[in-house]
Amino acid sequence: MNVKEEIPHPNLRDHFIQFGTSTWTENEAEEYQTESVRRAVYNNGKFSPHGSSEIPMEDMVMLLRECIIRKKLSRLQILKMIFSTFFKYKKSK
Repeated sequence: MNVKEEIPHPNLRDHFIQFGTSTWTENEAEEYQTESVRRAVYNNGKFSPHGSSEIPMEDMVMLLRECIIRKKLSRLQILKMIFSTFFKYKKSK
């Protein structure tokens, strides 16, 4: 992954949320590249590919929907996510 943005994980040291060009398209021409997100893990300062999962951005809605359908997220978690995202998004515009 060609990382474009990195933010620290809110709860875990040496864990980061990274956004960037997906591993599977990073060597393609720019018009064919896609974006992905991953939770990156660093062990003793070294990137751990086995602990760092990368997901295509276009799959995020599908994954979230399937988690909700299977009740992997509580209603309270979903509401908190919606409201905190809405207010954060509204402030950034």
